[in-house]
Amino acid sequence: MKNDLNRIVTENPSVSRMVFYEDAAENDVQGVDYDQVGRVDLAKIKNKAVLPDADYYVCGPQPFMKAQSQSLEALGVRPESIHMEVFGSPRD
Repeated sequence: MKNDLNRIVTENPSVSRMVFYEDAAENDVQGVDYDQVGRVDLAKIKNKAVLPDADYYVCGPQPFMKAQSQSLEALGVRPESIHMEVFGSPRD
């Protein structure tokens, strides 16, 4: 998947990606394997990655997606521009 994302970014100048690792392994290299360590914090990257007119695709456990959706809306992204794919148990 990493190679596919890199190819898409290379072939499409208007596409960007940011990779967050909650915990990076010793052999992971920042700037190569990931961009940020820790949970996704959109406020830290808003000037680089959050554009109010872009579409955002969020997938993950329900609590994660809810937090990201709320963060995007707080940064001025319209709810209809936030697309989510739910996985996990319905009780999340």
